[in-house]
Amino acid sequence: MSSNITRTIKKAISIVEGISDPYNKIAFEIVLEHLLLRMGKAESVSSKSKQKPPAVQRGKDNIELIIKSDYDWSNTKIQKLPSLGQCLYILKIGKNEFNINQLSASDIQIILNQKFRLSKTINTIGMSLMKGVGNYVDRFRMGNEYFYRITPQGEERLEKFIKKVTGVQ
Repeated sequence: MSSNITRTIKKAISIVEGISDPYNKIAFEIVLEHLLLRMGKAESVSSKSKQKPPAVQRGKDNIELIIKSDYDWSNTKIQKLPSLGQCLYILKIGKNEFNINQLSASDIQIILNQKFRLSKTINTIGMSLMKGVGNYVDRFRMGNEYFYRITPQGEERLEKFIKKVTGVQ
């Protein structure tokens, strides 16, 4: 093995040193592959399919969990809320009731459509959420999609929306 590759492996080990199992092996593979790519000696580190740790996996399983749940959606009054309020409500329910901390605009669209028969486009949801980025929601990118997390200020804003809709001041 060349000395450059040996140094690269040692560097990758030092970078992921503080990461705990099961993430350290995956992190090591990603970091090593990145460093090798930078060196120009790109070979896939893991010839087998790359596996994500359970906490990182998301997507259809989260949506199915929410859609197929026996959660009582009838008391939400979500149909009367503005678009941002509807999105915040879905994010809050996902977080508090299902331990799902982030959802994409397409995830929110599916829930609104299948649970409430509310027809919203992904663009409408995305634009509503963009109005709240930095204040009411956090936005981050994973792969080709943006995901949103409700913030404490978002929960406060949602409560104001609900109070306005229900007439409680």
